Amino acid sequence: MKPKKLIRKNITEKLKEGEWETITDQAELNKLYAIKVREELREIQLSGHSDIMEFVDLIQVAFSFAKQNGFTHEQLSLALIEKTIDKGNFGRLALNNLNPSNPSNALYFETDNKQLLDFIKWIDEEEIGYDDGRFVRYFNGKDNYITLEELYNVFLTHTGALAGN
Repeated sequence: MKPKKLIRKNITEKLKEGEWETITDQAELNKLYAIKVREELREIQLSGHSDIMEFVDLIQVAFSFAKQNGFTHEQLSLALIEKTIDKGNFGRLALNNLNPSNPSNALYFETDNKQLLDFIKWIDEEEIGYDDGRFVRYFNGKDNYITLEELYNVFLTHTGALAGN
């Protein structure tokens, strides 16, 4: 099956018939919205968190996602007020003693593990060697010896993971 991507309604005016479809299966729609949220977050990160329109896209996707699951704008507004009064807003506070067995925290541990696995795979694909206690990367026609930290930063830059920093 070919991949599908959620698009804005007005985009269809520029497309040929058969290049877009209306998704009727709720499970498929929810899956596409989850991917769209990740896409919009990625675009915020790639903009260096400096493009307000990327933030607007993410907010718009979140509101549309909720609407497609039966919530009205009024319900969302009331729930937002209630949650803010009860729990407060997000800001710069971060919990630093996460419990790995709490299902709400699973994503934080998966991200670390996935990035580490991607790093190991990348080392193998790039044919990076280890010689005399140092990592070696063949680059620009010669061997370059670098530390593990430097190598990891090369990986993060190469994969775009530093765009969010």
